[in-house]
Amino acid sequence: MFHVKHSYASLLEALDLHPTEPRLRRLATYEELLRTRAIPLGMVAASDAERLATRHIGDSLRGAPLLAGVRSAADLGSGAGLPGIPLAIVTEQTAWLLLEQRRRRVAFLELVIAELGLDNVDVVPGNAERVGRRVAAVVARAFAEPTRAWEVAAPLLADDGRLLYWAGAGFEPERDGPYGVSVRLVTSSVAGAGPIAIMTQQ
Repeated sequence: MFHVKHSYASLLEALDLHPTEPRLRRLATYEELLRTRAIPLGMVAASDAERLATRHIGDSLRGAPLLAGVRSAADLGSGAGLPGIPLAIVTEQTAWLLLEQRRRRVAFLELVIAELGLDNVDVVPGNAERVGRRVAAVVARAFAEPTRAWEVAAPLLADDGRLLYWAGAGFEPERDGPYGVSVRLVTSSVAGAGPIAIMTQQ
């Protein structure tokens, strides 16, 4: 556990996030839940078992610096909680909604929230239309292609809200971005990571 916490401390410092003891403990526990529960249930590839910290949790945390001051956010198609759970761990003042349609994944997310003691996170089963309120930010990682992600996110966003979309290395805003939407790419210091596309209404 010490080694795992140390690796997360380095990652948080690289992202200019405070590596507090509660954050490090929760990130390490979440990694263990992914390894022991999510992988056997097929929510995360078994081949990723030894690189959960970098490929999934670390990649998710890249969005945290872009959520400074955001008080409400939603994770589209949260699945095993990526990127929503790692982001919720380090943005304690943000109220998070994890949107997930599949019941087995909903049950896993509820288990994670209880195990980690995350009181800033709620799971919303079913379609995004069930949310019933708007949020300041929506995140989408491995959810859908960019135009579809924006179509789902837009009705959830406040007037000045934004979608954070985990894009591939070859993403080009003019070619790949939704029509009529402002797209800004932000690169990360995390090695090998593609950009995050920040999408807003023009």
